[in-house]
Amino acid sequence: VSLMPGMTRAQRKLANVFFAPRFLMAMTGVFKDLLRPGAAGFEARRTLGMVFGGGMAALIAGNLASEGKLPNLTDPDKVGFLGIRVGDAHVYPFGPFQPYIVAAFRTSRASLAVARGETPSSRDAEAWPRFVEGKLNVGARWMVRVSEAMGLPVSSLRGEPFRGPAVGEGGMAAKKGLLEEVYSVMPIGGIQAARGMIEEGEPATALEIAGGRTTVMSPYRRLEDAWEREYRRAFNPEVDFAVAEQNPRLAPLVEEIRRSGLERGRPGAERAETLQKTRVELETRLDLPSLAEGALKGDAEAGSAFARAWDDYTTQMVGAYANEYLKVESKRESEEGKRLQAYREIDKNDYPDPDNPYETDWDAFTAAKDRAFAKLSPELQRAIEADIKSQDPNVQRVERRIKEAKRLKRELYDTIDPYVNLTRERVEEIGDFVADVNKQRREWRETRGVDVPLRDAMKFWGKRTGKSEAFVAVAILLQSNKVRYQALNPEYDQFLIEHRDELEFFFPDLYRRKALQLAIYEGAGSR
Repeated sequence: VSLMPGMTRAQRKLANVFFAPRFLMAMTGVFKDLLRPGAAGFEARRTLGMVFGGGMAALIAGNLASEGKLPNLTDPDKVGFLGIRVGDAHVYPFGPFQPYIVAAFRTSRASLAVARGETPSSRDAEAWPRFVEGKLNVGARWMVRVSEAMGLPVSSLRGEPFRGPAVGEGGMAAKKGLLEEVYSVMPIGGIQAARGMIEEGEPATALEIAGGRTTVMSPYRRLEDAWEREYRRAFNPEVDFAVAEQNPRLAPLVEEIRRSGLERGRPGAERAETLQKTRVELETRLDLPSLAEGALKGDAEAGSAFARAWDDYTTQMVGAYANEYLKVESKRESEEGKRLQAYREIDKNDYPDPDNPYETDWDAFTAAKDRAFAKLSPELQRAIEADIKSQDPNVQRVERRIKEAKRLKRELYDTIDPYVNLTRERVEEIGDFVADVNKQRREWRETRGVDVPLRDAMKFWGKRTGKSEAFVAVAILLQSNKVRYQALNPEYDQFLIEHRDELEFFFPDLYRRKALQLAIYEGAGSR
């Protein structure tokens, strides 16, 4: 490059480090001459005026024509910043000025963040160092790589490098990896054009050969765009993937992202693959398909067994989702992460049946789970519910019924005070207290070999935690099923009678009390 005829001495020096030194000097010269007096300044101002005036007019007109809305003029992080949508690609009317504009936007945003006392994002703070690195020629880029390999603090100047993830295994992966290395040190124009036309089928990228600026929208960017059109809000990758997977218009994009991600070994795609395998294994191990088949035939035993297995399946799937979600430290430390951990840590062993301590009080256990789940954000709730969705068609049919039954059961617990003269909030407080007591009892058994009776443990733990004697006395009374049944609110039974068709098939234990059976029998006889 240094031997190209017609270059000045300064241009030859630049050629030792940068691609296209004459073009680079011409571009930077326009900005340098902008405030100069005389002909040079006049030409610079006229050139920039034509570029920005014409580019902005083309930008707005092009977007109104292609999408019927104004372009993205403010956020360089979002797809198509200062670009015109053409198919699944964006064409940038500011041409070679586009990277200068993006770097300037990012720097101004970083400055604003600092002025507010905030920490700017690394992409904003390192915009100009990355811009300069993008102009380096092959030799200079290899020198940067060698410097990094030798441990020099290159990253402190321009941040961590953008590294492509692993591309699978075998000879094809090696070829792809070699191509990526070659691409990383070549001029971007020809590569963009070749990839866009051959790999992506986007003819608009041919403008790269003539010096134009284009980008092809990745499947992820297309999903972001389609999501905003569908739901009128920004796509949240932390929780919205599972929801998008259930939308027939968005599911093909999710599948394309997942397939591409698995080929490249991306964590998000691997997480989805892990959850899918867990889902299939749990369905088989818990025998959900055969239980669903029995439930569809009206087998009452299969109905209650399906409800129990579905709760187990849901709990384990949420646990699997939580394990993947909480692998990232920032998520573990977030409020959302802490709420999800609290949900995961609810243990059925802390809710023994009052009349049989070797069995689980499933009503108390599921009520505690439901309360913890309700504390999660609506977005995370939707993501979890979408991720635990079964793949078996029979299970899906029964799933709709069990979800409606559980919704009614939750409505019962949330809207009707279960006991006379005892609010739902106090009942929930008692339930949490008893769970804590049982957790302590289990710890005492495991660490000290002492099995403390429930009543004594409740009195001791009540004093330890500052509960009143009246509170502990009521909590002890409610551990007897006989007392609980006698203290039940009549409205509670009325709700069960009204929704018997939906609830009894899955939750027969709710209807085993003699008083309730008698009320149902008398109601049937009076009709």
